[in-house]
Amino acid sequence: MDDKEIESKMDSMIAESKFKNRNFYGAIFMFVIVIMITISLFFFEIPESNNDVIKMIIGVLVGSLSPVVFSIIGRDPNEIEKKNNKIADLEARNDELQGRVKALEDGLRELQGEIIKAQFENR
Repeated sequence: MDDKEIESKMDSMIAESKFKNRNFYGAIFMFVIVIMITISLFFFEIPESNNDVIKMIIGVLVGSLSPVVFSIIGRDPNEIEKKNNKIADLEARNDELQGRVKALEDGLRELQGEIIKAQFENR
């Protein structure tokens, strides 16, 4: 590897690290905002006319917490799906290879049987 390739890899690693840090801090910021809104509901009374709207907004914010928590702890929600797809592909490939091995074993047995018959016929 020459120096340009090494610098390129280092730059990409630094950019990826910055992106992950930005996601991490953004997720923490979102989490803190949701917690602050929830706590503020204990101290402020919501007018009856806006009650349903506020409940819907809070429901959406709380519903969006799972990706936020995954981001904080460093997991990508799509990562699990990608790994499940990879496992399914590997299982399919394994089944295909097992079928090939079985076919080769059957072919080998037939060939051995033919060789044995040919040896007995030559005697």
